[in-house]
Amino acid sequence: MKIEANMVADDAEVIDCTNLYVMPGLIDVHVHFREPGNIEKEDFYSGSRAAVRGGVTTIFDMPNTNPPTTNPELIEAKIAMAAEKSLINFGVYGGATPHNAQALAAAKDRIMGIKIYMGSSTGDLLVDKKEYWQEFFSLGMQIVVHAEHEARIVENTAKFHDIHDPQIHGVIRGNDVAAMATERAVALGQELGTKLHIAHMSTKEEVLIVRRAKNEGYSKLTCEVTPHHLFLNNLMYEQKGNYLRVNPPVRSVEDVRALWEDGIGLNVIDMVATDHAPHLKVAKDQDYWKAPSGMPGVQEMLLLLLSKVQTDDLTLPRLVELTSYNPAKQFAVANKGQLKEGYDADLVIVDMNKKGVLDESMLESRCGWSNYTGLEFNAWPVKTFVNGNLVWDGEVISDEWKGKLVTRSDV
Repeated sequence: MKIEANMVADDAEVIDCTNLYVMPGLIDVHVHFREPGNIEKEDFYSGSRAAVRGGVTTIFDMPNTNPPTTNPELIEAKIAMAAEKSLINFGVYGGATPHNAQALAAAKDRIMGIKIYMGSSTGDLLVDKKEYWQEFFSLGMQIVVHAEHEARIVENTAKFHDIHDPQIHGVIRGNDVAAMATERAVALGQELGTKLHIAHMSTKEEVLIVRRAKNEGYSKLTCEVTPHHLFLNNLMYEQKGNYLRVNPPVRSVEDVRALWEDGIGLNVIDMVATDHAPHLKVAKDQDYWKAPSGMPGVQEMLLLLLSKVQTDDLTLPRLVELTSYNPAKQFAVANKGQLKEGYDADLVIVDMNKKGVLDESMLESRCGWSNYTGLEFNAWPVKTFVNGNLVWDGEVISDEWKGKLVTRSDV
């Protein structure tokens, strides 16, 4: 990317951005594009279409696919799938099991980090014993944790198994379930000097745990929060039912307020990531105990955050920091996350004066639904460039270009 006043280039297409904002493309460090194994819900093609329409130019895909990406061969197979289909840049994670630490260490130059599910979620990956965590935490690699306390989940599931109201989800996986696991992960990471990232923090308790550790000098600790934990709350179960079901659950209004509050959440949180986890409507429409957890979000993230810029709850520079600059910095992605000479031309152009309602017909995710349809937004992404190529022109998504694999620059 070259930045220059009054630039002239032969045969160049000129795009008039008068009264528009040009931002670095968003980097979503947490998505589930469901390939391989569940492409009826999503694949790299449909997921990348949703992403690019939402201004996201790079994603990191989670390992809990079928089969999960737990060794170098499976990692390479997923990379090949993404390279064939993805319209945007992509990275992948390796998934921890009780006995594969060395296998993932052998693939460290091909993955963005290792995902550890301390509590059970969608898929078969679960590592809930400290002796296994210690081995992974000692590798010197980036560790990302799904921090929920498995024993407490099992205990609460047995206690409330006769209740079929989706609201029970927030009780089974209560604030204590998240806080206990986060406390354990942070304490171990701090002891071993681990590059540790806490995924989808949802509670005030977790934010305070992370804030304390950072204040104590744990500089290798980072964390993320999702749009659904910032914009949805547990009073919405009556309206949305299982469509609100996600791990960890959406929380109270008080928790949402704490995530936004200056001095607590906004000063501690390093990035916003979607945990885009689509499921088909037919699955969500089942009884609570059969319905899967997860919701889409990669297309909607920028829309939602821009709405907070317009209400002065978030500044545009802080939005860029949370969604572009910090993800690139913390995950050591070279030449991305900034509008800077020599950096990759991953760009999103935003119209801060465009008004419109998010309609289901606009959605690109294969699951075909969103918890935000019917909402009016007053600022929209209108064009997205990936590696200098115009992939979303505001009306049409181009299939002409393919994204590239991103890897860490610090391995």
